[in-house]
Amino acid sequence: MNKLAKYKIIFGVIAILIVVVIIGFSSCSCNRESFDDAVRFGQEDLRKGNYDDAIYHLKRAAKISPEESRFTVLINLGMAYFEAGEYASAANVFEQAIIIDPTKEALEALAVARYKQGLYAESIQAYTQATTEYGRESNLLAGIAACHIAQKNIRYAQDILLEAYSKNSNDAVVLYNLAVLKKDCNEYVDAANYFVRFFEVVDAKEQKKQLELAREHFADLVAKYPKDLKSKANDSYTNAVNLYRKNDLVASFREAVNASRNDPTEPTYTALLIAISKKVNRPENIQRLTNRINNGFPEYAEKLKIK
Repeated sequence: MNKLAKYKIIFGVIAILIVVVIIGFSSCSCNRESFDDAVRFGQEDLRKGNYDDAIYHLKRAAKISPEESRFTVLINLGMAYFEAGEYASAANVFEQAIIIDPTKEALEALAVARYKQGLYAESIQAYTQATTEYGRESNLLAGIAACHIAQKNIRYAQDILLEAYSKNSNDAVVLYNLAVLKKDCNEYVDAANYFVRFFEVVDAKEQKKQLELAREHFADLVAKYPKDLKSKANDSYTNAVNLYRKNDLVASFREAVNASRNDPTEPTYTALLIAISKKVNRPENIQRLTNRINNGFPEYAEKLKIK
């Protein structure tokens, strides 16, 4: 082989190596997104529901995050794992966040992740730490009660839920759990009343899944509701209608309330309460009762065109 041929081979090999090195550096630079970009992409994917992509970017952000930003990154990463159904990974990340700052939100997130794993004792431990440091708030108590319900500690769960209800009677999660617990104990009257209160306060967008479950429970409850109370409620309703026609709105409202309390499963009684409230200009009643109709009786609401 002459010298020219040898040089051609050598230069060819060098050219190939240069191309490989350039490609390698190019590939590395693509994977080296900045911390700010990793957080931004991760949060965007989390909002869009692209949880696998969110995990990819937020894991990268967690590795390179400055100390002052690490807690926020870990919370976002934990939420991405949680939404992806990877509850063990979510719990592990939330535990890392709690070491940095044991906020109420981080402790509650850990508790929920442990609950999803079926680790009820660990979930209660996280909830208890939160109540110890931040007070026995209704949402935290509801979480503890849910763990006890899962373990069939029904009476203890009921006591905790009633405590939570006494602290915040508008907590939708507390109302839902009380309603389901009462239904499972065959206490249909109490269950129905808790369900309609739930329908009044639930956020139909933020708590869509829980609302759907509540409607299923409620539909089953309607078929089991005591007939004697239905009859009693109907008598009160008849009186309420007659009084309404006579324009005795105070007495009509009272009878309509009796009808609704005796049988919360009948939307007609609530519709009359709304009509009376409009006549006497009670906007707070109108809003609350309209929520009950829209969330609890969607087909009836569509029929009345209540918005």
